[in-house]
Amino acid sequence: MMLLLRTNKLLRNLTLSQFIELLGAAFFNIALLVYASQTSNAKLATIVVVIANTLPTILQIGLGYIADKSHDKLRLMILTRLVQTILYGTLTILFELTMNNWLLFSFIIFINVSSDLLSGMTSLAALPIIKHIVPSQDLLAARSVQVSVMSLVNVIGQVIGVTFLIFLNNNFFYFSLFNAVLFLMSGLVLIVSRQQFNQKLRVFIINC
Repeated sequence: MMLLLRTNKLLRNLTLSQFIELLGAAFFNIALLVYASQTSNAKLATIVVVIANTLPTILQIGLGYIADKSHDKLRLMILTRLVQTILYGTLTILFELTMNNWLLFSFIIFINVSSDLLSGMTSLAALPIIKHIVPSQDLLAARSVQVSVMSLVNVIGQVIGVTFLIFLNNNFFYFSLFNAVLFLMSGLVLIVSRQQFNQKLRVFIINC
């Protein structure tokens, strides 16, 4: 698997972009639980977080339909990264405003669920791209790379997120800002190599 990543630059860039994006999602999911524990009704807030975190999974079928209907899946992935950057950039501003805890909590839930939905959609959009940039005999290895990345993020993402949040002394303003930067970096990885991706995708279409 590591050999495939070393030799296939496009797969490496796609995997790196996904890793950064999934890391940002994992970071904020744990931060959301920490924030919920600090609200006036921590038990209710925690239940809301758990329900909100399951919504993207429930809506997976609809996300797959949208991703499948997109003609330019790379563009879709880039746009969603930019939207996620804007969402968490907006949340950064909201953390600086004085407002009711539950009103702010509602905004946080909305932004986090929206971001997770976008993450699910781009994960599905990445699958057809992999088929185009990886030789057919290496597709199984490429899928294994993707699964390994997701498993790695699930294992270390929340641990690092909690550690980072503690380091920031539970300052959600800076944590949200850092998250926005992560999504921006994830998008930039794809933007920088977009021309190479498009060349590969065009060759595939011509050959078909």
